[in-house]
Amino acid sequence: MKNFEKNAGLNFSNSEMKSNKQVIVIADADLSTRIFLKLKLEEAGYEIKETKTGAEAWDIISSKNISLLIMEMKLPELHGSDLLKNIKKKSPKLPVIIYTEHEEFSADMTVVTFPNHEYMMKPTPIEKILRTIKLLLESPIN
Repeated sequence: MKNFEKNAGLNFSNSEMKSNKQVIVIADADLSTRIFLKLKLEEAGYEIKETKTGAEAWDIISSKNISLLIMEMKLPELHGSDLLKNIKKKSPKLPVIIYTEHEEFSADMTVVTFPNHEYMMKPTPIEKILRTIKLLLESPIN
């Protein structure tokens, strides 16, 4: 196969064959929320990593190149506030959408002082979520 590629003028390196899609992590303990967002965001052309705990989200964020995080604040194993604190130290430019049922976290100082985030209450129309993702990814902070 390599000879065919070379003779045909095709030279695909492994890095060129990998996806150039932007990677979004969805961290939410609610399976239906994860499935819905994953399906809609994949349809929009994003690569999705999903997790149900804050600790798993942190493992993904700290080991992979992530474009954006969508997270619930009340996460098992590592609460959303603690996850944001970790991100602020290691990846302060990472855009975050806090997608939660809990309005009380909108005044949480960890949330308020996080540099590149949006706070959305569940349920939010998918069109608004997609517009917000686009705006955050195009933000000059990134």
